[in-house]
Amino acid sequence: MKLSLTIAECMQFQFLLPVQGNLKTLELVDRITTKVKVYDNSEIKDVEFEYEEIDFMKDMIKYLDENQKLYFQSISLIRKILSN
Repeated sequence: MKLSLTIAECMQFQFLLPVQGNLKTLELVDRITTKVKVYDNSEIKDVEFEYEEIDFMKDMIKYLDENQKLYFQSISLIRKILSN
C-alpha cells in the first residue's frame, strides 16, 4: 500500500509509534521507521507499506486516540493512514 508523504509527515511517525514493546512490535517499528527516513530534500516521498504495517499504525492511532495522546501536527498523516 503506497502513501505519498511530505517530509513533515515522515517526521511525525516519531509521535505515532511506540518506543518500547515486545520483539514483534519493535521489528514493525524498525521496518516502518526505516521506510520513512529522510535522506534528501525532496518535498514528497512515496512509501510502500505492507498491510501488517498499516494495520499496526491504525492500532497505534486508535490507542493514542483513546488515551488522548495524539498531536495536532500529526493530523494529516493520521488521515492518510486511516484512509487506507
